[in-house]
Amino acid sequence: PCVDKVYHNTISLAAWPSTEYQREFKKLLTAQNFSGDHTTPELFRERYMRVEIYFEELNFENIIQKPSYEIESLLADIGGQLGLWIGLSVLAFLEVIEFLIYVFLVAIGKVKLPIATLKEELDQTAEDEES
Repeated sequence: PCVDKVYHNTISLAAWPSTEYQREFKKLLTAQNFSGDHTTPELFRERYMRVEIYFEELNFENIIQKPSYEIESLLADIGGQLGLWIGLSVLAFLEVIEFLIYVFLVAIGKVKLPIATLKEELDQTAEDEES
């Protein structure tokens, strides 16, 4: 994965050292047997520098990229669709068997077709009206 680091910098300047700190710094240099000309503030500021580097904010943003459609979701969706279509196929198969049984019963005369039954009722009603 790619790494993108962005650093925003802010620069601020100040006269260093202050008069009070310059005295303390001279004592520190003298205690460490540091030889050099640091008697005047101008020479002191020309020869020494203080650099502070720090983070402006200690929080960071972590961006993680993940696939929106995992392989497990794909397999679950395929399984769901297969279950749906297999279930519909079983129902359709059972309806075909029911239809074939019904046709067989009509063929051997055990069941009358609804149209034949309706025709007999109409004929019976017509005969009753004539008499």
